[in-house]
Amino acid sequence: MPRRSTRAVKKRYVEPTTFDDDEEEPIVLPDDQAKDDDDFEAQSDGAAAQDDDEDEMDVEPEPSSDDEEEGPDNAAAGDQKDQSGQPKRHRNAGAGMIQSRKSFHAIPHYPLETRIVTRVYAGPLRRYARYSALRDAMYGPEYERIKVIWDLEIRWADFPVLPPRFPPENQQGVIPSPWLPRGFESAQEKRAFRWYDDYQISASEVQQSRALDPEEGRRLVPQAEGHIATLVGPWDRQKEYRLSQGSSLALSPSGLPVEDPDAKDKTPSGWMLDVGGIPLAISWAPLSRQDIQVLAVASIPFADQKPGRREGPGTDTAENTTGCIQFWEFVPEKQWIDSPLVTLGLTDDYNVSVTCLSWVNTNRLVLGHSDGSITLWSIFPRQLLQRIGAHTTYVIDICSAYPSNPYLIASIPVGGCATLTDLSQPSSELTYFPVPAISFQPNLLCWNEPMQGFMALYPSSTPNTTIAFLHHRYFCQARSITTGPNTLTCVSAGSTHPFILVGCADGSVFACNALQKLFKQKGEPLRKLKVFEHEYRPLDGPDTATTATNPGQQQQQPNSSETNATALRGAARVLQSFLPEENDDPRTEKRKEMDRKKRAAKKKKAGKTKKKGVVGGEDVAEDREAELDERLASRVVIHEPLTRVTTIQWNPNVQFSCWAACAMASGLIKVMDLGVD
Repeated sequence: MPRRSTRAVKKRYVEPTTFDDDEEEPIVLPDDQAKDDDDFEAQSDGAAAQDDDEDEMDVEPEPSSDDEEEGPDNAAAGDQKDQSGQPKRHRNAGAGMIQSRKSFHAIPHYPLETRIVTRVYAGPLRRYARYSALRDAMYGPEYERIKVIWDLEIRWADFPVLPPRFPPENQQGVIPSPWLPRGFESAQEKRAFRWYDDYQISASEVQQSRALDPEEGRRLVPQAEGHIATLVGPWDRQKEYRLSQGSSLALSPSGLPVEDPDAKDKTPSGWMLDVGGIPLAISWAPLSRQDIQVLAVASIPFADQKPGRREGPGTDTAENTTGCIQFWEFVPEKQWIDSPLVTLGLTDDYNVSVTCLSWVNTNRLVLGHSDGSITLWSIFPRQLLQRIGAHTTYVIDICSAYPSNPYLIASIPVGGCATLTDLSQPSSELTYFPVPAISFQPNLLCWNEPMQGFMALYPSSTPNTTIAFLHHRYFCQARSITTGPNTLTCVSAGSTHPFILVGCADGSVFACNALQKLFKQKGEPLRKLKVFEHEYRPLDGPDTATTATNPGQQQQQPNSSETNATALRGAARVLQSFLPEENDDPRTEKRKEMDRKKRAAKKKKAGKTKKKGVVGGEDVAEDREAELDERLASRVVIHEPLTRVTTIQWNPNVQFSCWAACAMASGLIKVMDLGVD
């Protein structure tokens, strides 16, 4: 008798919600985020009117190699008991489908089998779960939460690589987090003002600041050895501009400065800054003002990471290792802090230093330490609230799920497993991705607020160049989002949109829609975009005074009276205007190509000939495989150290959330408006 088939069953997009428990209440989201969607409401209302027993028909069966032989005549036989009288054994619903919706606490049982080792995830969300099953498992079972993530997916479905330049009022514009209550940002701002007033009144030692003399400030900030020659503009019409430490250029959409006569569009679309050092971290200041934006940059001298640098009695260690924090805005003003607001750290433990930090809320900071522990601190009053031994080695990166889930802390050690800790129950709530890895690069962990998960380098025991998404409910199961052409160095996710930026060691920066990649349909083409590519070349020897040879190339510094004869520390080239490319892993593409060649070989062996008119089919296949091999080989290419992209940050403020700052090891920082129409 043929077996039961589910191919002809049309699955509902959203499963119905049934609340049989009087004590259960659905999560109510802000009214301004509940859009009117006739198709969605009609579909859900029709589904909710059916009996609960009919929901079992929507459960996907386990994958089988004999699915091709299934027939439609076995529907009745599947509901009967076995002929031996034994009751029918129900299989695990699997595929990430929700097994029970009658109670919020009805958690599926964890399948414990002796054949499964403890470091392998065997929970309810399966690796092959896609789309509706994946969405319901991660964001369900409440109907309102499923509707929110579906609305977000539809909102940006037409933008595969870059966010739209639309306000929140537009149906496709950027929006504040829909997972937060109404008025959250204004309440946080008022709380911050009240907190600072209490600090000014009650603190024994109030933070003090004064205006800094230019000469005094110059001694505190590490000075670069010279200017940097920068090639900007279209790839076939690039021009050279000299940037010195502290100078900047306003760029047009073509990449040329807005004051350049060849720039057709004079609308500023970004800026390029020279901080005179290696920027290790950057961050935008959350502001309610609309007239200025402030960018903080932490940089170190170039001499600190020179190859072969050695410290000894004859070297000036303080000059080589002392860095600085710079604040950049449209109308900059110099300030100097005489005393810090607070100093945090474990002073009682010997040789335990702070390695990384993340904001939890207005008055909370979580720190990672060199002994593998993470600590939660209150800034005012200064107090250590918690200390948790999450790792046994140096914590290299830490991130809080602020603002919607600030108590969830993800941390990555130098050697070990990426771990998620719940600070509300630190003694019991802890999970990790069950693959140990070695991590040497920070800035590869961030929180994606619209998608309610973390973006990180794919946890793997082998070198890889893939960014993964780890949902906070299923942190132990990673989903690949995008793959870079070289070693990944940094990642950033938008706070008002699901688009991510990824920086690589070869100086390239890629962008893609992470939400679209997560809910990819079979056969749906996905794209990623190389936003720009940065290349740096140092001087071969001591540089002498260089004079401008081309009158059309502007060599003089902006807002500077210096002559064209300037000393150089190196040269950089920035290329942009790349075409979108397929967002897929070359390893997957090569596997598909090898499978295609095997099928073609089988057909040829069976006596089937090629179709008429097809010439050079085998040559095309060989060229395709050679191209994939070349892309895979590019991952191990070593580039100039100052070419790499060190850190990337999207702007968290809603009106400027399409702005992104990308810092390069050459000392250049490019601020871009990446919004598209």
